[in-house]
Amino acid sequence: MNILFADPQSRCRISRTCLGFLLLYFAYGVAPAQADSTPEARAIPPAGSSEGLLPGEPETADEDSIELRLLEIDAERYRLEAEHSNLWHRLIPAVHLSAGFGWKNVLVVDPATLAPSMLPKDAYRLTIGISLSDILDGSKHSTAELELKKIDAMRDRTLARRERSRFAQRVQLKKFDVERDAALQEESILEEILHFDEIRFGQGKIGYDALMHSKLRIVDLKRKLKLLARQTDEIRNTLSGGEAR
Repeated sequence: MNILFADPQSRCRISRTCLGFLLLYFAYGVAPAQADSTPEARAIPPAGSSEGLLPGEPETADEDSIELRLLEIDAERYRLEAEHSNLWHRLIPAVHLSAGFGWKNVLVVDPATLAPSMLPKDAYRLTIGISLSDILDGSKHSTAELELKKIDAMRDRTLARRERSRFAQRVQLKKFDVERDAALQEESILEEILHFDEIRFGQGKIGYDALMHSKLRIVDLKRKLKLLARQTDEIRNTLSGGEAR
């Protein structure tokens, strides 16, 4: 069936109605995406991530180990430079050997004096020279030794920082152990209270909300125990990985 509207106002109302339905349809699909892009949604760490569990934690042992390896590479480079710039290496003469050959002798005329000279077809040249300034100048060797001392100081600082980080993590482990023991004792007490509340609820002495309150306390305590176990495992893995290196 075909319906024709001769009235322009009727056609305009139908167009506005269709446009409204289209906007509602697209708005329904856009709203969840906008909710996920909020700063609060982006701030939530993904599941399995340890971000935010230990605020203010020091650098991990892996970063310190990488920095120590880089310092060892720099130390080896400056050590070689210091060895090749000591006095004995500077006393070694510089030898330059060049050789040339040709089929015939070449006549060479000096443009200034017009004096002819004969260049033999085979010419050999051996040059041995020792630079006095290079022998007396030990700046390269001294610079290399200073760089080695600097690298040693940086390595000591990195080792001290890693030791402080491990000490702080060991202290944190002991704190977690104390909190876990206290939480386990509290869990045992709350389970006894819950069992007693269930008996009282069966006798009609307490309401359902009081029973649920006892159950929620145990649920919250179990969540705390899981979080402590997760943090403890992360610190132990970090310590074991650093000691393995």
